[in-house]
Order: sequence, then structure tokens, then C-alpha cells
Amino acid sequence: MIDKPVQLSLVPQENVMDVWDRVSDYLKQSTDLTNGRYTVDDVLDLILQYGYMLWIAFDEEGIKGALVTFVQEYPRKRYLYLMFCGGVEGEKWMLKKGMAPAGSP
Repeated sequence: MIDKPVQLSLVPQENVMDVWDRVSDYLKQSTDLTNGRYTVDDVLDLILQYGYMLWIAFDEEGIKGALVTFVQEYPRKRYLYLMFCGGVEGEKWMLKKGMAPAGSP
């Protein structure tokens, strides 16, 4: 059986609310591991108010996961940090992109 390719795509700021209901449970997987420091509502606020970026992982069947990143600038470098990540079928997209599913060793 051939795996369907999973793609990652940045969600434009003006479209975040269009997909939020389909990805918020995925991101809750990650916020549940923060020991109360973040809720999924906090993540939405970070995206809408503070420029954090929402990415979706999807294939022809639909959305498989979501990631939230932000850019940290230093005087001589710029880094993209992954803050939150969750979804289903992570072995098809998280590990291939150099990430491990929430809660994995």
C-alpha cells in the first residue's frame, strides 16, 4: 500500500478562523502537556494577536495535524521555533519532517 503524501502549509492569518474548529483539538494534545501554562484558547490568541503562525498537515483525505511556530530574531540570527504540535497519523508527517509526536520519547 502506498502512503498518501502529506503536505505542510502555512495558514494565512485571515484564514485561521476558517480552519480553527478542525485543528484546535490537535493543538490541545500539545497544550495538555504544558502543566497548565497554556490552553488552546491561549494558542489562538498567540496566533491572532502576536504573530505566531499556524501550519496544517494534510493529505487528500483532510487535515492530519497542526503546528504553531514563531520566529525569534537575534542580532545575528533568526530562528523558527515550534511551540505546539498535534494530530493523527503522526508517523506519516511528524517524523518525516524531523519532529516527534507529543508525548513520544
